[in-house]
Amino acid sequence: NGHPRTSDRPVEVVVGVDGETVATLEVTGDWKTYPVPLGSGRGDFALLTLDVSPTFRPYSDFRRYPDLAPSEDIRCLGVAVREPAARPAAIR
Repeated sequence: NGHPRTSDRPVEVVVGVDGETVATLEVTGDWKTYPVPLGSGRGDFALLTLDVSPTFRPYSDFRRYPDLAPSEDIRCLGVAVREPAARPAAIR
């Protein structure tokens, strides 16, 4: 969560794999690993989607925080993601 006041504004991330919702996460400000089930797998590739809400625009949202420097960044931002990694499921 890249918002300057992450504790005041957690972000909900809906994770999809191949068009199916597999997880709904609440993301705060710290880097954290979120294990997400990929299902049985239907091939060599999977389409991972992230639906993030709320997003924020530094240009307008920073005005609500007078202690922060103004920003000229007009992008809508949500969460930062490190490179996803697939791990095989444990076999019983």
